[in-house]
Amino acid sequence: MAYDPDKDFTIVAMTPSGHLPLVVHSATNAKTIEEFVAYARGNKVTAGSYGIGSFAHIAIAELNRQFGLDISIVHYRGEAPMWQDLAAGVIQAAVGSYQAALPVLDTGIGRPIAVPTPVRMKKLPETKTFAEQGVTGNVFQLISFTALVAPAAMPADRIDMLAKLMVEGGKTERVQKLLDAFGVDQPAMDRASSIALYEKEGPIWLESIKTLGLEPQ
Repeated sequence: MAYDPDKDFTIVAMTPSGHLPLVVHSATNAKTIEEFVAYARGNKVTAGSYGIGSFAHIAIAELNRQFGLDISIVHYRGEAPMWQDLAAGVIQAAVGSYQAALPVLDTGIGRPIAVPTPVRMKKLPETKTFAEQGVTGNVFQLISFTALVAPAAMPADRIDMLAKLMVEGGKTERVQKLLDAFGVDQPAMDRASSIALYEKEGPIWLESIKTLGLEPQ
């Protein structure tokens, strides 16, 4: 890249972007990770990812590694075509956002069987986390987030002001409704918490990407 994200930018605030549930086609009859693994061992399974190097790609690759599976991963240009293919039975599983998955969740064609991060998702309270189902590993504890960053040279008082505005904005009724619609359980984090999250999970994301063996293009 033509820039160094750690040197050229400074973090203002992180907004968690919501859980990314693992959804399987109802034809698999799987309701848990254990049942899905058993199905994958006895059948040819193809799973959708919304992009190369995305969390979806990482998560499915990690399931293959942990359970010795051979799930084929198909990379789509975004979530819409991925969920359309799951609805049509072209793929048997996919990982993506709650809001984009609603068409298959509402019809029952798609069934959520696990969510990452340590706590369950408010919109899918009956769906257990990966950890609750014994699927360990840092990958399944990662928090997906959207980051607001600023040029590294921006004055500290301006950065602090923007960070506080982000936190205050997350408390408004309008933003709370938007977050709820997209299945996002947390508003923007304060700056200290945002930096701590980046420093803790950044190395995990990088290591997870490296294990995929991707070549720069």
